[in-house]
Amino acid sequence: MYNRQEEKPTFQTMRQRMLPQPLFYAEYQSYRLVENYLHYWIDRPLFHDSSLREGKSYRDSFLRNVEIVGKYEIDGFVMLSNPSGHINLYKEQLQSLDEVKPYSGFTYMCGAGYAGKPSQQWLDLYQKNYEIAVASPYTLRVNGKIPIWAYHSASAGTETLRELAKSLHEKTSVEPIIFSEPADLRFRQLYDKNGKLTTEEMGQLRELLAATMDCCGGLMVSPTEESRISGDYTSVPTSAYYRDCIVPLVLELTALPQYKDKLVGAYIRKGYVNHFTGNNSGEYGTVAFRLAMDSLLLLNPDVIVFFEWNEANENTHFQPTVNNGLTMQRLIRFYARKMRGQPTAPAEGDDLSVPNLVFCSRQVLRLGDTLRYELLNIPDSDTDNSEYRVQLTVRDYDGNALKVFPEETFKLSEIKVVNYEIPTEQLAAYFLLLPELRVVNTAGQERVFAMQYNRIHPSVCWNYKEIMQPLRDVLPLTASFDVKKGDAPGTYRVDASAESPSEELMQLEVLDSESEVYAVDRENKYDPEKNIIIEGSFTAFSPSTQKMIFEVRNAPGWQWFRECHRYKSEAPDPPIVDNQVTVQYYYIDYYYRYPFFITVPKDVAADAVLDIDASGLGKHSFNVGKLLELGKMAKVFDDTSRLDLAIAKNLVDIPVPLRQKQASISTVLETGSRFPIYQLRAISSSGRIYRSRPIMPVRPTGKPVQHSVFSAPKRQAVTVEVAEDRIPELVYQFDGAHGAMLKNSWEPFFDGQLGGGFIYLEPFNRPRPVLLDHPERESLAPAWGTADDATVLAFDGKANYINLPRESLPYGSFTLEFEIKPEGNDEQVLFRTCSSHRGSLNLYRRQGKLEGTFTYRVDGINNQNAIEKFQTELELPDGKWSKVSVSYDLKTMKFSVDGASREYPFSERGVFFKPSIFGGHAWPVYEVGKDTRFFKGLLRSLRIRHAATVE
Repeated sequence: MYNRQEEKPTFQTMRQRMLPQPLFYAEYQSYRLVENYLHYWIDRPLFHDSSLREGKSYRDSFLRNVEIVGKYEIDGFVMLSNPSGHINLYKEQLQSLDEVKPYSGFTYMCGAGYAGKPSQQWLDLYQKNYEIAVASPYTLRVNGKIPIWAYHSASAGTETLRELAKSLHEKTSVEPIIFSEPADLRFRQLYDKNGKLTTEEMGQLRELLAATMDCCGGLMVSPTEESRISGDYTSVPTSAYYRDCIVPLVLELTALPQYKDKLVGAYIRKGYVNHFTGNNSGEYGTVAFRLAMDSLLLLNPDVIVFFEWNEANENTHFQPTVNNGLTMQRLIRFYARKMRGQPTAPAEGDDLSVPNLVFCSRQVLRLGDTLRYELLNIPDSDTDNSEYRVQLTVRDYDGNALKVFPEETFKLSEIKVVNYEIPTEQLAAYFLLLPELRVVNTAGQERVFAMQYNRIHPSVCWNYKEIMQPLRDVLPLTASFDVKKGDAPGTYRVDASAESPSEELMQLEVLDSESEVYAVDRENKYDPEKNIIIEGSFTAFSPSTQKMIFEVRNAPGWQWFRECHRYKSEAPDPPIVDNQVTVQYYYIDYYYRYPFFITVPKDVAADAVLDIDASGLGKHSFNVGKLLELGKMAKVFDDTSRLDLAIAKNLVDIPVPLRQKQASISTVLETGSRFPIYQLRAISSSGRIYRSRPIMPVRPTGKPVQHSVFSAPKRQAVTVEVAEDRIPELVYQFDGAHGAMLKNSWEPFFDGQLGGGFIYLEPFNRPRPVLLDHPERESLAPAWGTADDATVLAFDGKANYINLPRESLPYGSFTLEFEIKPEGNDEQVLFRTCSSHRGSLNLYRRQGKLEGTFTYRVDGINNQNAIEKFQTELELPDGKWSKVSVSYDLKTMKFSVDGASREYPFSERGVFFKPSIFGGHAWPVYEVGKDTRFFKGLLRSLRIRHAATVE
């Protein structure tokens, strides 16, 4: 069974625009084209260039982005440049335009972010930001006035905006056009709840819109918003409130004399995919973007801003990326030409024998999700009605056809979308799906395109990013790719070659389960054939700057590198002097890991010793041979800082562009994946991408078992059969050899930290400092010890905890088991799944008994949620071992202690997928109770199975 939907937008407009032509801008962030995006973010710029790291990387990245955005045929960039961290960057970018002239017509629109009642410092920066705009010839001006785009302007209030406009005009003699959005959350919530606004509510919204336009020169609208209105994990874009409420009222108001000259601006989003927070608004192929563009046309806005150009954290970017390809460039060119009244046309360099068709689907799905395929034709012409045909076939890993869809017909002159939806519970037996397109062009020539695979995991999905692939941007490549088992366990011999017939290759990479593990490096910077690579990262709850000295003894030829992170200084890495690398100001952060890399020749690694001397943390030594044996080690230093060390198995950095037509790979790779999925990927100088057929050297062979999953189409739990060895079972290993970490039996991704969890949206990242506002705290790591003939972790009840990565406790069905020996009778946290946002399961010990809560999602906008409490009355006595089990099959929640059980009918889903914590924390107090403390006692086992054992 599948569902087919077809879209053909009408491009209806209802308002006469004030400006002669619409203006299009992309909102610029501070990310560069040079950062190391690997293994932290889930996408990266398509035109990434590590060679720009030498010298003025901020300037050169900006100028390269100006060159790229010119191909979108839009007017330029806007930056929310009034914050202190952006204002100098904004000034430098404007100055760089004097040195390297941008494309004809490029302008830079002034922008500002708002945050409630302004302070004097904020006002001063706002004024300075505007003065920079006034002084630049590249600033957008409309009839001599300077527009100021806005973010969260509603928080400032209409009177503040009115005063700002007056002050800026008086101090610079240049009148601003301040854009502002209405503070209409209440009306959006009412509409979401009731499906409409009453006559009285519409009148109140009209007054709000009028008041907003009274105080500013430009009204901002958002054509879409996101709502949890389906069974999907991600919020769904909808334009109903905008169409039913905003559009008619704005049309009514702008017909009045006092508002007829007001500009209308639109903020356009294409989705929000944050693999850290779990708070995701789906892209749905290109649906989110196209719905916004088709809807905004009703008000025919004067200014359109794409949110955002280069935002890696949230994947809101319109910049070309590896996952998006040039899809957004092709779509924005089409819409911009349509709105300007220009003829549609193919992009420069297009092969017109290949249709301008974009194919989209999610790369990773959780079993139960809806698998969607989108086929989008972007017109090349307004008059050529020639037709081409496309047929989608979905195959299994062995090439067998699982589904052959009907042939579809598209006209070159018509934007048309065909969407297919398949419930993945129908595909539970399959690990990988291989979609392919058979295309018959207008001349009758047939060609088959193998598209990117879909991986279906039985329990885990934190990557909701779509792969958007225009067929014209598929790189024709002569390639070979082979993977064989290596001599050592977990190793594989990889051989590959690639030759591009027409353009240079910029990257040739090998991936394992969508993560880069190898790339051809013409500089051979890290030389992984001859060296082991140690990856280290300091993190802390309380940031500090240390003088740091690194030395590797017994290892001639070792080298030290600092990762090119987002805010890395442009100064070169310090040299090795007298066998030491000295970093005078080494910043230890709570937000990013900021890794360092050390290469050690393989032939001396077994005897090497790594010494790290930190001015405020002491001198510490690590046996490299022991690290090679264990794979990972960790150490805590004080009540806030830690160091994690690992032997790198992934690609540690993005090499400089190859700039050659041929390349080859012959290497041995080691993996921690149970079922690695290897793939060869090549990226060309024009942004075309080649993706090979995936190779699975090891495949699941387990017996079929029943597994409960949430069916998004049915909006309820269903039972499917999957191979037993596909279901993760995390048995944590109580062995102190690794130091301040807890290894698990499944895959290294799920290893825990003793203490830690400080980086962005981990459990101890925010809010600060209240999470660890415990003056008596000592080490954050529970101590290794022995009790009752077992290795245990001892928790002091002050601030000891274990940090577990996201989806260690999965978003779906699960079984959690642990053995504890509590100390004392105060209220204690046992286990939580959360960060600064709510997640799902929480366990407490209150009055010596087990209590559970489950935070769950509620449909609607703004990610509403609620809490269900389970007061089990199951005894957890002081000073005695208790085996605790919690199992959930999405229908029943079962709590057990030493064989005694309580079951509760329950069928809700968590708010978000999240990391978990054993032993803490006690924030927020309204949820855990003001008297609740960190766990005190012993832990001797911890197991998480990604399936339920409810009988």
